[in-house]
Amino acid sequence: MSMQVRSITLYNENGDTRTLGFKLGAVNIVTGSSKTGKSAIISIIEYCLGKSEFNIPDSNYFDAVRWYAVLYQIGDMQLFIAKPSTTGSSQRQACLIKSTEIEIPAIDELTLNSDDTAIKSEISALLGFTSNLNVPDEDESREPLEATLSHARFYLFQEQNEIANKNFLFHGQSGQSSSFVTRSMLDTLPYLLGAIPENQLELLNALKRAKRNLRIAQRRLSEELAIVSDRLDRGKGLIAEAQHVGLLPENVNNDELEVVLENLRNTQLWQPTKIISEATDQIDRLNESLRLLRQQAQQKHREIKLAKTYQSQASNFSSEASFQAQRLESIGLFKNGESDTDSCPLCSSQLAEPIASISEINRSLENIQENLQTVVRETPRLQEYIDGLTSEHDGLKQQLEEAKIAIVQLEQSEEEYERLRDRNANIARIVGRISLYLESVNFLDDDDSLRLTVQQAQSEVDKYEGMLSEEDTQDALDSILLLLSQWMSEWATQLKLEHSEYAYSFNLRKLTVIANRIGRPIEMKRMGSGETWLGCHLITHLALHKYFIEQNRPVPSFLILDQPSQVYFPDEADYASYRSMEGRLEDTENTEHDTAAVERMFQLLFNVCEELSPNFQIIVTEHANLRNDKFQQALVEQPWRDGLALIPPEWV
Repeated sequence: MSMQVRSITLYNENGDTRTLGFKLGAVNIVTGSSKTGKSAIISIIEYCLGKSEFNIPDSNYFDAVRWYAVLYQIGDMQLFIAKPSTTGSSQRQACLIKSTEIEIPAIDELTLNSDDTAIKSEISALLGFTSNLNVPDEDESREPLEATLSHARFYLFQEQNEIANKNFLFHGQSGQSSSFVTRSMLDTLPYLLGAIPENQLELLNALKRAKRNLRIAQRRLSEELAIVSDRLDRGKGLIAEAQHVGLLPENVNNDELEVVLENLRNTQLWQPTKIISEATDQIDRLNESLRLLRQQAQQKHREIKLAKTYQSQASNFSSEASFQAQRLESIGLFKNGESDTDSCPLCSSQLAEPIASISEINRSLENIQENLQTVVRETPRLQEYIDGLTSEHDGLKQQLEEAKIAIVQLEQSEEEYERLRDRNANIARIVGRISLYLESVNFLDDDDSLRLTVQQAQSEVDKYEGMLSEEDTQDALDSILLLLSQWMSEWATQLKLEHSEYAYSFNLRKLTVIANRIGRPIEMKRMGSGETWLGCHLITHLALHKYFIEQNRPVPSFLILDQPSQVYFPDEADYASYRSMEGRLEDTENTEHDTAAVERMFQLLFNVCEELSPNFQIIVTEHANLRNDKFQQALVEQPWRDGLALIPPEWV
C-alpha cells in the first residue's frame, strides 16, 4: 500500500493557514534562502507521523505556529493528522481525520481526539503490517521486538547532518539512542524486507521459543547433575550432623553411598518430643495479678498519706484552738453581762472605735472549746483508721512478694521448655536438610523427569527445524541483498562514485555500504569524499524503497532529502557560497561546484521516481536551482526568498 505526503498545513493563533502542497508519485523540490523553514519540513512530517518528541526549531519564527498538520495519501484513503505546538519536549495528543476525501479543516474544527499510539496503529493497519515478533536468540538478553511504523521511519528521512555522513546510513542512528536504533533496525529490517515470509513467521518464532526452552531445560539438568555429583561427601557431612544432635549413633558405617542413604532415610522417622507447658499461661496470669496488686498497694498508700495529712492538720488545729482559748480565758476581768463598749474597761478612757461586747467574746470562747472537744474525741478513731490502712498495705506487699517468687519459679521451668523446643527445632532443620538431599539424590535415579523434559524440548526444536530452517531466512536475505547490490552498483556507476568499478552492496550486519574490492572490501567510512558518502546514502535508500514498493512491503513510499547538493561545494568558501544561495538560477551557475555531478544526482532521483511512478515520492529541500526542465517542473513553489517562506512573514 503506497503512502505519500499530499500537503503540510500550518495554523497561527488567528486561525490563518499556510499550506504547502506536494505532487504524488514525483520528485518535489523546495529551494530558497537559508532560514526560510526548509529543513523543518522533515521535523514537521515526522512529528505528524506519530513521533512524540517535538524537534521543530525553537525560534520566534516558529513561535507563530499553533498547529502543525500533514495530509497523507494511503492508497484510496486520506489521513489528516494535526498536532499542537508545545513549549515542552514532547506532545502525544493529536487530531486525526480519516476519509477518502479531506478538505483542510479550519482551526476551530481541530480537536484532540487521538494520540501517537493510535496514529501509528492506524497507519500500520492501512500499510498492511501483520502480527510479527522478532525473538532474540536464547543466549541474548534483549526483549522480543515487533516491527512497527516506528521502525519504518528510519528509511524515510535524511537530514542535513545525515545525508552524507560517512559513519552511518539511516535516520536516527546518531545521538544518544544510536545503539538502540541500530539494534532495532537489525531486528526488524528482515521483516520489512519480507525475508521472513508471513506464513513462516509464526513457525520461526515458535522455533526460537523452543530453542530457548531447550536451553533452560539443559541448564537446569546441568545444575542438578552438579548438585548430585558430590552426594557421598555431602551425605557423610549430614551423617555427622545427625550424630551431633543424637539422631544417629556414633558408630554407624558411612563408607558406602547406599549405607549412607539408608542411615539418612532412618532419620526421616524422627518425631519431635512432645512438650506441654502451661507456664506461659500461668506467668501471664501471675503478671496480671501482680499488676492488680500493685494498683491496690498504690491506692492504699495514697489513702494512708491522705489520712496522715488530715491527722496532721487536726493536730495543728487543736494546738491553735487551745492557744486561742487560753488567751480568751485569760481575760477573766470580763464578767458575764455587758459593759460600756465606748470606753476602755481598764482605764475608762473614751475609744475611737467601740469594742466587742463581753457576751460576744464569751460566745467565741465557747465555740472554740466545743471544737477542741470534737477534735479530742475523733483523734483516736483517726489513728485507728490509719493503722487499719497500714495493715492492709503490708498485706498487699506480702502478696506482691509471693507473686514475684512464683513468677521466677515458673520462668525457670519455662527456660527448660525453651531448651527442649530449641533442640526439636535444631533437629527438625537437620532432618529437613537430609530430606532435601535425599530428594536431589533420588531425582535422577528414580524420577528422571528433568531428562525427559530435555528430551521433549529437543523434540520440539527438531520438529520446528524440520518445518522451517533458519537457513531459509538467511538465504532469502542473501537473495534480497544481492538484488539490492545490483541496483546499487548500477546507480553508483551512473553517479561515477569512487570505487564504482567494484560491485557496491548493502551490508545488513553492519548497516553500511561496501565496495567489494577483491581481497580487501572497502567500507563506506573508508571511502574518500563527501560526494561518495552522499552517493552511498542515495543508492542505499533508493534501492530499499524500490524493493519495498515492488514487493508491496508495509513501508511509507516517500523519501525526504535535506540539502543533498551541499557535498558538491566542498571548500569552505564554496560551501559559504552555497549557504548564501537564494534559489536563483544565476546563484547556482555562478558558484564554483561540480555542475555535472549535481545534474547526475538529480537525474538519478528523477529516473527512480519515474520508474516507480505513481507509487514513489521524493521531496528535496535545497539552496541550489538548476536550469533544467525536470528540475523546474519539480519545484513546489517559487524559490523561497524575499518574504516567501514556509511561514508567512506577517505571522511573525
